[in-house]
Amino acid sequence: MFGLLFKNNYKRQMSIAQLKKKEPQYTGLIYASLANGGGMNGEHYLTSIGYDDDKKIIYTTEQSPEHYVPSMVNVYEVEDPEAMKELDAFVAEYNMSVWDKVPLSDLQVLDAPSTSLNLRFKASEDQKYADYMTISYERDFSKECFDVLHEFTRKMTSYPMKKIDQYFEGYKEKKIYIDKDIENSDDDIKEILCGYFEDEENKVFVDAYEGNLRIRGIGSDGYVDYELSDDSIVHEQFKDYDSSWYVKYVNEENTLYVTCSYEELFIEDMQGNTYTLKRYL
Repeated sequence: MFGLLFKNNYKRQMSIAQLKKKEPQYTGLIYASLANGGGMNGEHYLTSIGYDDDKKIIYTTEQSPEHYVPSMVNVYEVEDPEAMKELDAFVAEYNMSVWDKVPLSDLQVLDAPSTSLNLRFKASEDQKYADYMTISYERDFSKECFDVLHEFTRKMTSYPMKKIDQYFEGYKEKKIYIDKDIENSDDDIKEILCGYFEDEENKVFVDAYEGNLRIRGIGSDGYVDYELSDDSIVHEQFKDYDSSWYVKYVNEENTLYVTCSYEELFIEDMQGNTYTLKRYL
């Protein structure tokens, strides 16, 4: 008896016509995002559209190639004031607010990238927070359902828009000057070094983890992860590099000397190998 009472009533490979007969969960779309990410290397991508605090419609893309690399964020203002109303009408037409109840597929690949459509709806008068749902592409949808999902995400990107901002997530433009004749404090040095750098073979991300500088990266010799303590900062010019300081890291296998200009990161190891990496944030 109770098995029948609490039965889901949602089946695999349900048709659009069957899903349209279900009672809608939510109405009044205010935000939508398509997220793709995961997998072995952690590459992830997100695109979203929705209202901001000023009721403008904002379209955003976020992309990162690795787990440890902050996302590059591009922000656009959508110039069609009816965009969200059209997307809301599309969700209502196909009753997409119930699609998260379709069972998951039995075929799921471990460590493979995953894709999901996230929808947020305006709160009703008796609610404090907006309703939020996620439609995983790992659900056992019919082909016609996937066609609807693809059409919805196409519509998200189809509106006229103008670019209004670009930045790396969590990072602001650095305004600290570097020169061999300028004395930078330890706090200045930490802020200067933090960033993402690349050359043809190496990718390096420097951040201040619990107050200590940490270097993480992938190069020809594999993955590296060095934590640099405060006493590793040396307030002297290193060779002919155009800064008044360097950071020295010593372990049982290697010694690294690290400094930078605004545009480039310089690394030299105990064997005398030198690396010059371009700053990307």
